[in-house]
Order: sequence, then C-alpha cells, then structure tokens
Amino acid sequence: MKIYKTLILGLVLFMGCKEEIKPTLSDEKLVNVLTDLHLAEASMLTLNKKLKDSMHVIYYEQVFEIHQVQDSIFFKDLEIIRKDPKKVEELYTRVIDNLDQLDLKESEIEEIPEEKK
Repeated sequence: MKIYKTLILGLVLFMGCKEEIKPTLSDEKLVNVLTDLHLAEASMLTLNKKLKDSMHVIYYEQVFEIHQVQDSIFFKDLEIIRKDPKKVEELYTRVIDNLDQLDLKESEIEEIPEEKK
C-alpha cells in the first residue's frame, strides 16, 4: 500500500511541475514586428473591405519577411505572451514608444523649411 501512495504522490508532483514555455523570439524582435504590424494596420484604415483583406495578407507577409520571422512562430509566441499580462504591458509600452518616436520624426520632417528640403 505504501508503494501505491508513493507512486500517486510522485505522479501528482510530476504533473504539477510543468516547464514554463517561453517565446522563441526575443522581446526586441517581438516589439519590432508588432510595431510594423501596427503601422501596416494603420495604413489600411481607409481602404474598402475587399482591398483591405487583400492588402492585409500582403502587408503581413512583407513584415514577416523583413524581420525574417515565420508567421507561425510569431503567432505561437504571441499566444504564450498573452498568458502573462505584465509581459504584454511591457512589450506594448515599447511598441507605443516606437510609434511615438516615428511620429516625432515625421513631425520634425514636416517642420523643415522648403529651401532645406
């Protein structure tokens, strides 16, 4: 009887010790891909539905190609990260910072006088 209790206890402990699954891609890579995907989404806001659907596929493929990331790996990593709200907040804070920096650069370009362009 003692052996059965030991086996059951061992099985319970073994099943309770799940290895934490971590994303394949680095945080930096995820932030850069997410930033570009948000830019792609923003560029499609004014398109009609049919054109938007076509461009969505093209833009996403281009972003993954530019960053040399397989879409399946990216989306798998995204699912892993969604289980950790603090990580999501950390990554999206960085994405927003990237987008803000791009907006600042665009504003600076618009302020350049005509003779300097």
